[in-house]
Amino acid sequence: MTKKFTLFLALICACCSVFATNYLTFTAEEDSSSFGMEVYDMDSTPTVVQYSLDDGQTWDTLTGGPRVVLAKRGDKALLKGVNPQGFPVTAAFLGTRFEMSGAIAASGSVMSIIDGTGDSKTIPCELCFSGLFSGCEALTQAPELPATTLADYCYYAMFSYCTNLTKAPELPARELTNGCYMDMFYGCTSLTKSPALLATEVEYNSYKNMFSECAKLSEIMVCFTDYNYASRSGAWVRGVAPHGTFILPKGATKSYGEDRIPNGWEVKYIDYLTFTAMLDGASFGIATIGEHIPDVQYSLDSGHTWSPLLPGETITLAKYSDCAWLRGVNPQGFSIGEEEYTHFTMSGTIAASGSVMSLIDGIGAEKKIPNANCFYGLFEGCSRLSAAPDLPSTELAEGCYKRMFSGCTRMVKAPELPATKLAAHCYESMFDSCLNVNRIVVCFNDWADNSRTAEWVAHVAPTGTFIAPQALAKAFGADNIPEGWQVEPLNYLTFTAEEDNSTFGLDGLFYYSTILFADIQCSLDNGETWFPIAGGDSIILKKKGDKALLKGNNPKGFVHYREPNISSFVMTGSIAASGSVMSLLDVAGVSKTIPSESCFERLFQGCASLTQAPELPATELKEGCYSEMFAECTNLRRASELPATRLSPWCYLRMFIGCSSLTQAPALPATELNEYSYALMFAYCDSLRQAPALPATVLHDGCYQAMFYNCISLTEAPELPAAEIITISESGEGCYRTMFDSCQSLSKIKVHFSEWKGTDISWVAGVAPTGTFICPKALAKEYGVNRIPEGWRVEFVEEGSSTQVVEATHCDIWTEDRTLFVRGVEGRIEVYDLNGRLVRSAEGKEHETVRFVLPGKGTYVVKMEANNVKIMN
Repeated sequence: MTKKFTLFLALICACCSVFATNYLTFTAEEDSSSFGMEVYDMDSTPTVVQYSLDDGQTWDTLTGGPRVVLAKRGDKALLKGVNPQGFPVTAAFLGTRFEMSGAIAASGSVMSIIDGTGDSKTIPCELCFSGLFSGCEALTQAPELPATTLADYCYYAMFSYCTNLTKAPELPARELTNGCYMDMFYGCTSLTKSPALLATEVEYNSYKNMFSECAKLSEIMVCFTDYNYASRSGAWVRGVAPHGTFILPKGATKSYGEDRIPNGWEVKYIDYLTFTAMLDGASFGIATIGEHIPDVQYSLDSGHTWSPLLPGETITLAKYSDCAWLRGVNPQGFSIGEEEYTHFTMSGTIAASGSVMSLIDGIGAEKKIPNANCFYGLFEGCSRLSAAPDLPSTELAEGCYKRMFSGCTRMVKAPELPATKLAAHCYESMFDSCLNVNRIVVCFNDWADNSRTAEWVAHVAPTGTFIAPQALAKAFGADNIPEGWQVEPLNYLTFTAEEDNSTFGLDGLFYYSTILFADIQCSLDNGETWFPIAGGDSIILKKKGDKALLKGNNPKGFVHYREPNISSFVMTGSIAASGSVMSLLDVAGVSKTIPSESCFERLFQGCASLTQAPELPATELKEGCYSEMFAECTNLRRASELPATRLSPWCYLRMFIGCSSLTQAPALPATELNEYSYALMFAYCDSLRQAPALPATVLHDGCYQAMFYNCISLTEAPELPAAEIITISESGEGCYRTMFDSCQSLSKIKVHFSEWKGTDISWVAGVAPTGTFICPKALAKEYGVNRIPEGWRVEFVEEGSSTQVVEATHCDIWTEDRTLFVRGVEGRIEVYDLNGRLVRSAEGKEHETVRFVLPGKGTYVVKMEANNVKIMN
C-alpha cells in the first residue's frame, strides 16, 4: 500500500512538473512536417536544445543532423534547453536557427530553450534569438515571447521571411533596447496585424525594418507618441498593405511615410475610459441588471496587464491619483435595454476621464453609438463621481444616454455633447438630480418635441452656464435650459480660407525626447462631425470661404510647461482666424481665464499665411501666456483685442515681433503691468504707424523694453504718463530700455517723469533727426540716445494739458504764476521788462535752478551770456 501511494505521489509530482512548465512546443498542422536546428561553429559554449515527442517523458538532444519528423497532424514536440548565457552569434549574425518543412504552429514560451522551463522574463545576451526562425516558411504561428527585459538586437530578424506566419506574438516589454525588434518580421507576407507595441519611448533602430515587406499587414497599434529620429523606425512599414488602420495614443505625433504611419492608412487614437482616485482607498465595480453581461476589462498598471471586471467585484485604488484604465469589446452595445443594463458602482471620490467608447471598441476611437440604451444608467447613483468621462459620439441612438449620470451629486461640469442631431430619448433624465452641475455645452440646434431631453436637467444647480449654438431657441425648464442659468454662444476658433487650397496643420517643438501635442479637434462641416488633428496633419480648405472650426479639451493649458513641448500651427495660402482661441482649452470658447504659463506660446509663430488674428478674450493671464504667439506673421493685418487690465510677467513678450504688415496696434487698456509685460511686443513691425495708448502710471522692470524696436513707420510715440522711471540696475536696464530704438520716423514723444534714471537705456537711438519732446519743466534738459534726442525742440508740460514753448537753448526756462525759473546757466542772468528796465538779476550755476519773483504778469526778456529769451508770464 505504501509503495503504491508513493508511486501515486511520484506520478502526481511528475505531472505537476510537466504542466507547471511552459515549454516551447511545435505542433504539426499537416502530416510529415519536420523540424531541425542549424548551429554554427563557435568558440564559446555550444548551444544545447532538447526535444521530447512523448509529453516530456523522455528527451533527446536536437543536433544539426537529421530533422525530427512529426508524422501525423496534431503531433507535438516539446523543446527545452539550459543556456543561461543565451545563444552565441558569429560576427556575421549567424547563430542557432530552426529549419522546418510542412506546416508547424509554435506555442509555449521561447524562453524554455534558455532556462529549461519557460519561466524567465529576461533575455540574457545581445542577439540572443537573432534569426531563430528566419526563413521558416512552414511556421504558421509564433511562440510566446514573454520577456520584459530585452537586450540589444535580441529579436533581430527572428521571424524574417516566415511567409506563412499569420499572427504575431505578443510583445510585453515596455522598455526597448537598441535594435531589439530590427527586421523581426521582415518579409512576413501573410501577417495581417501587428502585436501591440507597448513601449512609450523608441530606442535607436528598435523598430527598423520591423514590418518591411509585410504585404498584408493592415493594422498596427503603438503606445509611443513620437518617433524621435527616422533611424529609430527606419523603413519599418515599407511595403505593407496600401490601406489599413494605425492606432496610437491620443495627441501623438501624426506623420506619414515608410518611417512613420503608412501612407493611405486611417488613424485612430487610444483613449481609454480612466478612473482616477481623488482620495486614498477609492473603489469601483460593476453591477448588472438582467442577463446581459458585457465585456469589461481593467488595468491598474497603465495597460501592462488587463483583467476582467466581473459583476460584484470591487477594485480599490489605494492612493490618491492612482488610475484604472477600462476597456471592452462590445460592438453590439454595452447595455441593451432598461431591463438589461450594466452600471458602475463607486465609493470614495473618483474622477472619470478618457472616452466612454473604449467600453465599445476597446480603444475609445469609435464615434457612433451602436444600439439603443447603450449606456443607460451607466453612472446612475454614483454620488462619488466628481468628473464625467468624454462622450465623443456624434451619432446617437434611442435612449443611449438615458439616466446616464442621474444622481451624480458631486459632479460639477457635464461632459461636452458634440452631437448635432439627437435621437429619441437620448438625453432623457441624463443629469437629473446632479445637484452641482453648473455648466453644460451642447452642439444641437433644435429642441424638437423635447422627448429627447425630457427632464434632462431637473434638479441641477440653481445657477450656471449653458453654452449652445446661437440657433438653439432659448427655452427654459427641466426639458431645456435650466431655469436661472446664463446662456452663452459657442465661439469656436475658426480658420477661413481667403484663397483656394489654403492649408493648416500642427507642428511641434520639443525639448525632451517626446512631442506631446495638445488635444485638438477639427470640423469642416460647421460642427456636424469632428476629427482629431495632431502633428503631421495637413487640413485643406479647398475653396475661398471654406471654414474649419477648432476646439480642444485642455483645461491645464495648450502648453503645459514652460518650454518642454510647444504646439504651433503651420499654414499655406491665406487664412483669416476668427472666434475665440479659448475653444482650444474649454471646447466652447467662453472661458476668460488662461490656465497655465506659456499657454499659447508661439501658437502661430511663422504663419506668414495668417491675415487676421483670432479673439483673445482672456482677462486673467499667466506668465508668458501669449509670448511670440504671432511672431513673424508677416501678412497679419489685423491684431486681436487685448482686454486684460492686469498683466503678468512676459505675457506679451515678442507677441507681434516681425509682423511687418501690421499698421495699427490693438488697444492696450492695462493699468497694472508686470516685469517685461510688453517687452519687444511690436519690434520690427515695419508698417506700424499708430501706437496704442499706454495708460499705466506704475511701471515695472523691463515692462516696455524694446516694445517698438525698429518700428520704422511709427511717427508719434504713445504718451508715457508714469511719473517715475523704473530701473533694475545701475546700467539702466529698466522700463524704457531701447523702447523706441531705430524708430527712424519717430518725431514726437511726450513723457511725465521728472527725473532721468539709468545711463544706458538707448531708448531713442536712431529716431528722426528732428522732432518735439514734451516733458515736465523739472526734467533736466539732457540730450543723447539715453535722454532727449539730439536736435529736437523741447516743450514743457504744464499742470493739466497745456505746454509752454521755449526756444532751443542749452538751458531750461519756465514760469509758474509770478515766478520765473532758469536752470542750467553759468554766469550772469538778467530779467528785463518790455520797457527795457532791469527788474531782476542773479548769478547762475550750470546745475542749479535760479528763482526770480516777478513784479507781475506780463512779458519779460531773460538775458544771458549768449542768448536773449522772451517769455510770457
